Parts: sequence; structure tokens; C-alpha cells
Amino acid sequence: MMGSRRAIAWGPYFPALLVLASALLVAVGGESDVPEFEAYRMVEYDFRDQQLGSKKGMVSMGAVTPSAANPSRKMVVVSFEQATVELVDLLLGEKAAGGLLIVLPSPESMSALSAASAERFRAVEQSLMRRQVPVPVYFAFDGAETKKLVASLESGTGDSQLVAHGTGTAAKKTSVQVSNLHGWLAGKGPKGEGIETLPVIAVVASYDSLAVAPELAVGADANGSGLIAVLQLARMFAKLYSGSRQQGRYNLIFVLTAAGKLDYAGTRYWLEQTDSRLLDRIEFALCLDSIGKGDSIYVHTSKQPSKDKVPAVAKLFSTLKTTAQEMVPVLPLEIVRKKINVSDAVAWEHEQFSRKDILAVTLSGHATHDPALRSSLLDRSVDTGVLSRNILFVANAIAKVVYDLPAPMDIFNGTMGPQEKFISAWAYQVAHEARMAALFEESAVKLIMKAESILKDASSESQRQPFTLGPERTYYTQNYKVKMSVYSVAPMSFDIMMMAAVAAYLFAMLVAILGVSDALKAISDFAKGSKKKQR
Repeated sequence: MMGSRRAIAWGPYFPALLVLASALLVAVGGESDVPEFEAYRMVEYDFRDQQLGSKKGMVSMGAVTPSAANPSRKMVVVSFEQATVELVDLLLGEKAAGGLLIVLPSPESMSALSAASAERFRAVEQSLMRRQVPVPVYFAFDGAETKKLVASLESGTGDSQLVAHGTGTAAKKTSVQVSNLHGWLAGKGPKGEGIETLPVIAVVASYDSLAVAPELAVGADANGSGLIAVLQLARMFAKLYSGSRQQGRYNLIFVLTAAGKLDYAGTRYWLEQTDSRLLDRIEFALCLDSIGKGDSIYVHTSKQPSKDKVPAVAKLFSTLKTTAQEMVPVLPLEIVRKKINVSDAVAWEHEQFSRKDILAVTLSGHATHDPALRSSLLDRSVDTGVLSRNILFVANAIAKVVYDLPAPMDIFNGTMGPQEKFISAWAYQVAHEARMAALFEESAVKLIMKAESILKDASSESQRQPFTLGPERTYYTQNYKVKMSVYSVAPMSFDIMMMAAVAAYLFAMLVAILGVSDALKAISDFAKGSKKKQR
């Protein structure tokens, strides 16, 4: 009897419970069905006691479009086409958004971006990197899940909750160890003199990268192209110098420097720690930066060195100009002069040499030192044909000096020239490995170790020069790459409708059991009892 009475008492409520359970399943869904995508957090660092970058990484908030009237405590999802400095200023300022998720084009399509689109977004990157951002900022590539998210938000078909998993706790990285690498090729003078007396030509490139999101800072052109060029040139001249009759009357040194994006701290350290007798014998240094794109080569130079080096300056510029003219087709070359201001940041790597009164120039595909061009997460590919051409140009220019060639000679033909497979393989590697100096991951360390191995094999003598970065910039280590989940949440109107439907159903069941008057009396008694309890 007791079981029967309970069945009669609870039976009318089973449909209501089923409705509630169904509503919960519709609103929340199974955890295994929750879509997710990879997201990349904005950098966080201190510069001269000033906090810059994004100071927060935790995300658990609703998603809205940039047009939302009140994005406070909401993650604003901004498409690449929408991203402008003005919009970012508005969202982080007057509108006080809870966070930003900027959806980038797929890596494969970035090379097809128009110049205007790339310039617009690079301005956004620079604006973000130069300010303190009090909310989380993430980037994600365009893909199936981000397309669904954007479409859902734009159509207003439902609410979405974004949750970042595994953000971790930020920790200051106060001691950062990096390394310079260099390798020697010894020449031979007319009387047999060698490494201790001959003049030196230095070929130099920094190998690190920089961007607004550390995990996306691959710097394929800036300065992955410089890294590849130094390795390829070392291999080419190693073949030439392998025979005693082919050794030139110059020693060659190939240098890969760390922390190029930190005012070329690695170059400065290398110059400070290198024997002054060697530095005095450097006839000139060719610094290579961003030479994997563009139709032209720009020779960046600083103020003229001391008077006794004026002939060397004229000889270097003449060699570069004539070599460019002898290329087939002719390589457009322009000399860009910029005086050094010691109070400014170091714009080009050759400026560190110039401060030591060593003749040096930077060869680049960029006409200006604009950091937006050389520290962007859009820098994800090089033109291997352009890079190969520019490597050949540098090799020919060096050979003209080393072998005192009055006219061009086809030295670098076939296996002696730039190797397409080598360049392509390394271009792929650098385009897939972030190399921010202060935040090296294990994969980037392995990449530099591979470079060191190649440099060692191509040199008669090589050396690794470790050092610790200065305190000017302090970076924070954490999980800059996370999983972002998209939870579908029913809109408020749906919740109100479901509550009204359940309440109506329960009231109808109560009327069927007790009658209208008794049902109303029961509800009234229940309400009065609740008020008494509250008192």
C-alpha cells in the first residue's frame, strides 16, 4: 500500500522531471561533445619597471561580437577583417571588454594577404605590445570551430561560453640563458700565413624572433632567413676552402647571435668578449636580416667610420653594387644611410659593430627598420627562390673580395651553389618553431642545436658562447598555448520559457488533484509559510 500511495503521489511529477532533465541536456550538452580549438595567449613582460602585455590568462566568460552594447565581463571575438587599432582601443578602453579573442587567417593563407591588410594588423600588434592590457587577449587561427563560433555569435542563434584550459600561473623568468654560435674557415696568404694574420670577413645574423603571441613568433623571414643564409653560406665556402689551392686570402667567420630582438644583445656580447686582435682584423661584417622576400636588396649603413677606413667603405659599396649588377637578372640594390643615436634602441645589427668602429652593413629586403615589419606573427613564410638568389648574391660579393676578382666568375654552380633542398627544409623548420629568446621551448632549443651542428661541420673551428640576458626586459613563463572550449548556453528567453512551462504544468497537475480552489489555497499557504521562515 505504501508503495502504491507513493506512486500515486509522485506519478504526476515524473513528466515535469523529464521536461527539466531534457532542458538541462539541451542547455549544457555532454562534455565529450564540447568543441574546442587551440588559442595562443598574448605576451606578458616588464620593460624598465613598466608592466606591458596581457597580465591575465584565465578565461571563463560569455562570448560576444564587437558590436555588443555591453561587453563587460565578456570575451569579444574579433575577426581578422575587423581588427583595427581604433577598435582595440575602444574595446580595451571605453567599452571595457572582459577579454579579446582575435581570429587570424589560416597559416597557409597568410602569404596571400594584401599589403594593406597586413599593415593594418601589424599596427594592431604593435599597439598591443606597447601597452599594459588588464584583460586576457588570445589569438586563434581560422578553422572549423572558430567559424562555427563566429557564425553563431553573428546570427544570434545562441549564447556561447568560452573557457581556457591549462593557463597555469605566471612566473617571472629572471635568469635567461642564451648562446651565440660561430664557426671559422681559415684562409691562406701568399706566403702561407693563415688564421693569425689574415684579414677577416664576418657574416652575421641573429636567429631569434618576436611577436605579440610568443607561441606564434616564428619569424620565418625576420630572422629565420638570416639564420638559413648563414648556414648555407658556411657550407658553400667550406667546400671552396676544403682544397688548399682554393683557400682565399681572408679568414671567414660565420656568426649566429642570440637576442637580436632585444637590441642585439647577443651581438654586443660577442663583440665585448671576442679578442680585440681579431676584431681589429675584421675588414667588414655583412649582417643578414629579412632577406627571404622582396624584389630588391637594401644596404643599411651607419655614419662613416674613422678616416683610415674610408677606402674600405668605398671598396665594400663598390663590390656590392657591381655584384648586384652582374646578377642575372640584375638585382636592384639601394644604399640606405642612417646615423647612430646612442640614446635610441639599436635598429640594425650592424650598428653594434659600428659602435666598435668596425665597418659593417646590414643587407635586408626591408627599406626601413620599422619593428612592425620584423616582429609580426604574420611572418610565417619566405620565398625560397628569393632567399636562394640573395644567398648567391652575398656569396658572389664575398668571393670577389676573397679571390680579388675583377670580373664575375661562375664559382657557385651546381653543387657549389645554394642548395634548394637545404633551403626549403630549413624554411619549413623555421616557419614552425617559435624562437623568442626569453621563452625558448624545447623544440626551439633543438632547432638551434641543429644549426650549431651544421655550423660545426662546415667550419675548421667552432664555438658556442653562452650568456645571460640583462634585466631590462623580464618575461613571464606560463602556458601561452591553451585549449579553448566553446560551451553552448541557452539564451535567457529560453530559460524563462522553460520555467513558465514547468510552472504551468505543475499548477495543472495540482488543479487536477486538488481542484482549483484547493490548489490556489495550497499555493497561498506555501507562500505564507515561506515568508514566516524568512522572518
